[in-house]
Amino acid sequence: MDVDPQVDAATLRVVDLRRILQSHRVSVPSTARKATLVEAFEKHVRPALLGAAPADEHRDPGASSDAPTEPPAAADLPLTPQPPAMDIRFSDDNPFQRDSVSPPSAKKSRSPTEGAVKKATPPSARRSTRRTSPKNEPATPSPAWPTTPAGQVRRRTPQQARQLAMRSERPAPVAHTPSSAPPARALRWTVLRWLIWAAALVWFWYCWQTRQAGYCTSGTVPLHAPRRTPSDVWTAMVSPDCVPCPEHGVCAGGRLTGCTSTDYVVSEPWQARVPVVAQALPLSLRKAQCVPDTFKLVLASELADALVGYLAHWHGQVRCQRATAYPVTPSHALGAYAVPEVSVKETLFSRITESIDAPTYEAIWALALEGLQTHAPDEMLILTHGRTRWLVATHASMPVSCRLRLLVRDWAWRNRLRGALLLCGLVAVFVAYKRIQQRRRRLQQTAVYAREVFQRLQAQAAQAEREGTPRELPVLHLRDTVLEFESRPHVRQRLWAPVIRVVQQNANVRSRQAQWHGEWQHVWEWMGMVPSTPTHDTAAPSPSSDADERGARPGAGPSTPAGP
Repeated sequence: MDVDPQVDAATLRVVDLRRILQSHRVSVPSTARKATLVEAFEKHVRPALLGAAPADEHRDPGASSDAPTEPPAAADLPLTPQPPAMDIRFSDDNPFQRDSVSPPSAKKSRSPTEGAVKKATPPSARRSTRRTSPKNEPATPSPAWPTTPAGQVRRRTPQQARQLAMRSERPAPVAHTPSSAPPARALRWTVLRWLIWAAALVWFWYCWQTRQAGYCTSGTVPLHAPRRTPSDVWTAMVSPDCVPCPEHGVCAGGRLTGCTSTDYVVSEPWQARVPVVAQALPLSLRKAQCVPDTFKLVLASELADALVGYLAHWHGQVRCQRATAYPVTPSHALGAYAVPEVSVKETLFSRITESIDAPTYEAIWALALEGLQTHAPDEMLILTHGRTRWLVATHASMPVSCRLRLLVRDWAWRNRLRGALLLCGLVAVFVAYKRIQQRRRRLQQTAVYAREVFQRLQAQAAQAEREGTPRELPVLHLRDTVLEFESRPHVRQRLWAPVIRVVQQNANVRSRQAQWHGEWQHVWEWMGMVPSTPTHDTAAPSPSSDADERGARPGAGPSTPAGP
């Protein structure tokens, strides 16, 4: 687009400014206003236009560069015809055609005289006065664009002005600049992409070949040759070796046909169940395995619990003497509580509620025994007696009462010596205590009986002084009188012996032999002082006092008054 280097950018339209900037490859935002576009024009476009424009032929070569240049005279103008000047009437009410230099308030405050002067002034002169030339540039007037014939004024309707404003607000198309990347870089990226695709195809081919090779036949091991040369590596990629058969698996024809035992089932890994992952991995990374059957393991665990519970219950019943042990049992500390394996197996098989055939039950039974021997050897023992295997639980299951009774019995048997010694000591202490208590009661009884004897002897001596009767009393008569309520002779003798010792040791009593009613007997005579007026107590003790004094005598009752 041809642009005059001396054109005033403020007089150009927004659309023209954007077109000029795009033609000079100057990128501006699509929302930029006219002031921004003018600034971009002055900064990037005008220096380019001034640098490409030819030197001014009408400039005085001898004039100073700082002096302003004057326009040439009319006689000096070239005779070539000049294009008609473009006269565009700008409206102050249109914001898109308003002068960006002068504020709106200044335009609105113009007087009618200034408007008349503006109309009288040609458009070219108005453009030259409105434009501010940059520094160090000649102030030559710029020719007008030949857009309209001379003498015509271009007028825009409000609708055209609105459409022009909408077009100026639209984002300007961005010019596509040619790529500055060198062709070698694009070539490298192309080669790299082809190499990646080739590697992916080779990898998928290798995975497919491993699936074609499959599993090695059971009992064989693949021979892995050393992969050193590129040809060996290529051979391994094209025809890989077979994958070893999984443990407990049966492989034939490159396929895993099943497992060696019914206790195992074939299990595919999660990589083989995802379609894309299964195709992108070799067979060695997603091979199947023979894992134990979970259903049988659960049944074996339940059967093991039932087996231990049954043996523990039988152990407790035998120990509590509620069941009779088998007549022939193994020679073991727990052999008396053992049960034959065949009997236990039949009993538990009869208790199973689910429909399980005999071979499956045999397999579950073997798994249960193996699990107990491996993981719980302290709960059950397997004993052998002859050709029969016996099973016994190490602990017993029994009621609380039976358990307490057995605990007491076992504790007593373990501590029988200490228990016997303790019992003998308790018996000795009890006997000593009883004898001490008996001795105390005997001393109390002896004191009571001796006081009663003394009272009777004093009463007999007082009666003898008053009436002249004998002063002595026979010992046997005193015994039978004091102990009249005791009929057993040996008890009387045991109670009366200490009384004799106490009475004969008293200095107021004399013991001698005398005739009593014509018979010689052992008598006691009171030699001490005798009260002149004997009271009821001294003459004859009252039954109540005598009973109180002889409270310790068994079966003692009220005594009778003393008398010959």
